[in-house]
Amino acid sequence: MNTKKYTNRLIPLFLACGLLACEEDNVPHIDTTGVAMENLRGGWKVSDTETYVNVATQYQAQVSMHSLREKLDDAFSEKASGGALYFRKDKVFYLNEGFVKDSSKYSMDENNYIIHYENPYLIGFYAPLMYVKTVNNQLVLYLRKSETMDLLDEDGSFNGWMSLIDNVVDDAQCEIYLSRDDDEFYDVLEAMGPQE
Repeated sequence: MNTKKYTNRLIPLFLACGLLACEEDNVPHIDTTGVAMENLRGGWKVSDTETYVNVATQYQAQVSMHSLREKLDDAFSEKASGGALYFRKDKVFYLNEGFVKDSSKYSMDENNYIIHYENPYLIGFYAPLMYVKTVNNQLVLYLRKSETMDLLDEDGSFNGWMSLIDNVVDDAQCEIYLSRDDDEFYDVLEAMGPQE
């Protein structure tokens, strides 16, 4: 898998998310309700995305731009479109446009609201963990500011900018909404090898 290609596409998006937010978005708090493992299993297709950014007050005038929030949402949606995840008991598969792009063993924290991936590049960018919640029967995977900063650090392209990004952004959250998907191809993935 060419992880550099996916990383290069998403890094500017997260940078824009941090540096060019157009207004205070009131980033949601972490949802610690949890998602039971058995409810996670099966197919999930990307249905929507949402971004939230809280910019430090002293930087809001400098970083606001007309219609940027809308453009950012459109860009994030474009990057996530066509994606799907299939969770088995022991492994998760990432699919895009109907093809398996990568897979990883995964585990949940003891409270079932954080997914840890053995392969931190499962979805094409650095994310060893993602928060998880459900909203209106949809699965939501999301990154907080800390995970976004880790992603940028791992990429290394913005080493000279990290301090500025950290100062400008008070808080951030990028969400991927997924809806249940029953593609017949998932039967093939389910049958691949033993489950722990």
